[in-house]
Amino acid sequence: MELESFGGGEKNDKDILFQLTEQATFYFEKNLSENKEAQLYLSKRGVIEETVKAFNLGYAKSEWRGLYDFLTSKKAMVSDMERAGL
Repeated sequence: MELESFGGGEKNDKDILFQLTEQATFYFEKNLSENKEAQLYLSKRGVIEETVKAFNLGYAKSEWRGLYDFLTSKKAMVSDMERAGL
């Protein structure tokens, strides 16, 4: 994961934490897009695709390391993940 501040300047804490949460959002959204059962559940509850997109809804698999493994594969630092509450 390329952790640069916006505009190409130096990285700062706010930018790093923001990018980590953006990557986490991507991870959970991707999980939802790949899980037909979770999509069906939301559909049965009346949640439409526009709502899923508007609120960046995602899905957490029943594995405790998924997000950790994803972020570390992107070269994220564990200390930054902890500070971001991930």
